[in-house]
Amino acid sequence: MKKQTTEKEKQLAEIQRILNLKGPEQWKAAQEFALNNNPSLAAEHQIHLKELETVREEQDRDDARSADGSLRFDLSMPATIFAAIRAFDPAFMMFDKRDKTRYKTKRSTNAEARKLMKVFPEYKIPRNG
Repeated sequence: MKKQTTEKEKQLAEIQRILNLKGPEQWKAAQEFALNNNPSLAAEHQIHLKELETVREEQDRDDARSADGSLRFDLSMPATIFAAIRAFDPAFMMFDKRDKTRYKTKRSTNAEARKLMKVFPEYKIPRNG
């Protein structure tokens, strides 16, 4: 007789699948897992996204690049989503300036930020100033 898979077993299988992913694919899967398994978090997330939409509408420009070429965007990611991603990838958003192989220049740091903006465009807002 085939045993039915419980909800907990399904969640554990999904956690294992996410742990086997890497980088942006893992980050997005972790976000989706958190939102799909926590209804109150999903509701708060929708409120956050509406607030960000209002901020974007109030901005007077889409291009937020500074004169020196650095990006002038902020990412407004809810702390709960950040924590969910870090649970799967402890190195997520750990910009260690001592790591000369990854952060040699402002351009390489911007590349990391662009990667985040591509994976999470819903959190991107132009920065004033």
